[in-house]
Amino acid sequence: MTDPSPELTKARSLREEFDRSFAAAVTVRKEETLSNFLKITSADFTLAVPVECISGLVPGRKVIPLPGAFPGLLGVAGYRTSIVPVVALRSFFGFPPGDATRWFFLVRQADPLAIAFDAFRGHLRVPVENVSPARLQPASGSSRDISNRTLRHQNELIPVLDVLALSQEISRRARSFAAPAEK
Repeated sequence: MTDPSPELTKARSLREEFDRSFAAAVTVRKEETLSNFLKITSADFTLAVPVECISGLVPGRKVIPLPGAFPGLLGVAGYRTSIVPVVALRSFFGFPPGDATRWFFLVRQADPLAIAFDAFRGHLRVPVENVSPARLQPASGSSRDISNRTLRHQNELIPVLDVLALSQEISRRARSFAAPAEK
């Protein structure tokens, strides 16, 4: 038997390497899953608001006060073609509403609702691994937590606002405030 030519040996080697590449385990680079948040401050508290829970971010609008409104309700504001109730987030920390109408975000829900806060600090994109369960208690007189998670961003721990719980607490406050007047 004669030895195969160097070209034939090289071709066979390339074919075997090609075949082995299909038999090898595929290594897939795991893409990082990111969550989006707005970083805001209210009454000296820094909070993160999940972007999927809001339908808009609005710089200061004129808010028309309502007589006899429940504590924390600043009044109403016009936004596009709607009249939206505006509630001061700082009231959930036991602070007076103050001049909290510099910014507000619109809650993504059927009933219009705007939450006023003091300052917009930016947009955060963090890996989901950097968001963990935690609690931030609201001020006394409030029965619900308004934070259900904490995120880590650049060595800072930021409570994540539970927008659904906040909206439910606002509804509870509004009903309990209106109930005595209806009797």
